[in-house]
Amino acid sequence: MAALDAVYRTHAPETSSDGRPPSGLDGEDAVAENRAFAEVRSHTLRSTQTSSADEWLGLISTLSDHIALGAQRVDQLVAALRTVIDADYGGSLHVTSCTQAVLATRL
Repeated sequence: MAALDAVYRTHAPETSSDGRPPSGLDGEDAVAENRAFAEVRSHTLRSTQTSSADEWLGLISTLSDHIALGAQRVDQLVAALRTVIDADYGGSLHVTSCTQAVLATRL
């Protein structure tokens, strides 16, 4: 991710949705601390797939913080990311998706 991070620092340092799962997922903690719930449990589901540069860049171009950059900046970001993905990663990325489900019983 270091090569992609460098592109983001240059072209879109204000974005937060660069493809990583959010750090500090605290859904379980937030529910567990709420006295309206009991029997709190959490499940994290992960899946990995290979995405071509076109697939990945198409996806990130739909993220709200990327759209907020404006068309010209998104185009510059996508072009720079494509260069790195093609040169450093052989034209594709292994992408891991993470979904956290928090289940609880309401008291």
